[in-house]
Amino acid sequence: FFFFFFFQAEDGIRDFCLSRGLGDVYKRQVSTQSTWGPPRVIAASLTALASLLTNFGNTAFPVEELIHLLIERAKSTNSMVKNGAMECLREAHKWNSTVVESEIGALKASQQEELKKWFKKDAEEVSKGAVKGELVFGKEWCSALLELKKRSEKRDRLEELVTAVDAKEVSLKDLHALENTLRKLLKDPNIVVVNMAMKVIGRLAREFGDQLADYAKQVFPSILQKCKDKKTTAEAQSCLEDLTSALKFDSVLDEVKEGLSDKSPQLKAKVCDWVYNTLNKVSKRVALVWVKELVPVLVKLTDAVSYTHL
Repeated sequence: FFFFFFFQAEDGIRDFCLSRGLGDVYKRQVSTQSTWGPPRVIAASLTALASLLTNFGNTAFPVEELIHLLIERAKSTNSMVKNGAMECLREAHKWNSTVVESEIGALKASQQEELKKWFKKDAEEVSKGAVKGELVFGKEWCSALLELKKRSEKRDRLEELVTAVDAKEVSLKDLHALENTLRKLLKDPNIVVVNMAMKVIGRLAREFGDQLADYAKQVFPSILQKCKDKKTTAEAQSCLEDLTSALKFDSVLDEVKEGLSDKSPQLKAKVCDWVYNTLNKVSKRVALVWVKELVPVLVKLTDAVSYTHL
């Protein structure tokens, strides 16, 4: 008698018990897939996350909220997933080194060593950039700026920043720290510092455009209010015009209408000037519904405002 045994391979891949070949890899991938999803999709999403971290840092997502997810993915037996997570951890370290360093102890010793080498290399590159004169306007720079006591020192630092923006030496990585710092400086008791802060905000809006849309909306009301003060009105008006490069106009429609209804005749006039200049510059980006809402308010002003006070 002859007995024939047939072994069915999984999806055409033959598995042999004495080796860790494709069959074992396949099984491990299935295990991973049942828990997380297709490895290729996970790896691609990690690559995208790494890119977001590189370009936007904490403005894209807080590192501390994703650190545990990244650590778990770095433990994957799938090389694509593991490598993607390791790259994310490297980028995350640039934005929140404390959180990342406190969690990587859960990884294999070899992975920890690899990450530490990356961290050291990244730190050396930043250091070399500083030696060459390339400015890095991150948290440390911003903290040092806020701690300055003299008006002239703050002014000089902000002038340095304006020069760097014009020379395209400010990166998206710097924006998160800069945005918070500039928002605080808008409330500085010194007029010179406030005007310089508005100048920087305007230059950043011109440089980064739509990428600064959310921040432009946040500071727009504060800049409008600066139009009331004769000492800040010129810089405020210039800043508002620069913000048109970043703003989504429908997002500030309510603020514009409030400005046109404000008790200050000067603010009303400056808002009207801004509307005029904005429509002349970028009329194609302004939705018709936006214009229709403004028309009744402007018509009302032609009767309600006493221009002898302007």
